[in-house]
Amino acid sequence: MTRIAPYFEGQGIICYYDISAIQIKAWRDIIRLRILIQGRSRKYVVLTLKNKVMLDDYVRIKGIG
Repeated sequence: MTRIAPYFEGQGIICYYDISAIQIKAWRDIIRLRILIQGRSRKYVVLTLKNKVMLDDYVRIKGIG
């Protein structure tokens, strides 16, 4: 299982998630607006997350923030 953990600058990591799917999608398939916006033809990585696990306290990574 692949996991991802958001890092909060100055605090560290407080939780992590399992990644259940990874997709490449066009901007227009992610954001459904009816106006023209620059960058709408770009591709983006979309992660589907599940199983959020909270840690007891923030974990700081040595050498970061």
